[in-house]
Amino acid sequence: MVEIVFTQLKKQRITRDLYSLVVCFYFEDDRPLNRLAGIIDWKVDCFLSRLILEKKIYGNEGEIILFASQERFGGTPILICGLGRKRFVSLNSIKQIADSIVRRIDIMNIDNFGFALPDFSDTNIDWLDGFNMFIERFSRSENVERIYLFEDKDKELLYRGNLQDSFKRRFSFLSEEEI
Repeated sequence: MVEIVFTQLKKQRITRDLYSLVVCFYFEDDRPLNRLAGIIDWKVDCFLSRLILEKKIYGNEGEIILFASQERFGGTPILICGLGRKRFVSLNSIKQIADSIVRRIDIMNIDNFGFALPDFSDTNIDWLDGFNMFIERFSRSENVERIYLFEDKDKELLYRGNLQDSFKRRFSFLSEEEI
């Protein structure tokens, strides 16, 4: 059974040497970077923003880059994943991107990772549908035993209150305080 651990999205949380990988999402047309992408960018002295300005990364749908972490992340590698333009993102594109991430996670033999849902405002995706799609697809990994979901406490309560019954049977949902 895969454990889903809700942990608060805070700058100091993602710098722990607790995660084998951090997965970060960003949109092609959403600047400045926000949520987890913004925190990571801040921690690496705006390196991601400079790569975007230099047109070395774009945020195109399906663009996935493995960023070798610096000491600021305790050696944890970061998978940076483009989602395309906000108005064009769909559950089908999320499914394909998540499946691509799972393939990479399995190749890397990762047993746990942390991620935060992208900001789905100004998209056609409901946050709960996005959550369900990511968890469903990520749970298909051959190796993953624990997924850390970086989220605010109020969102955790919303997720827990709206979980599909099938998810409640297949996953163990914990708060960080419970591990």
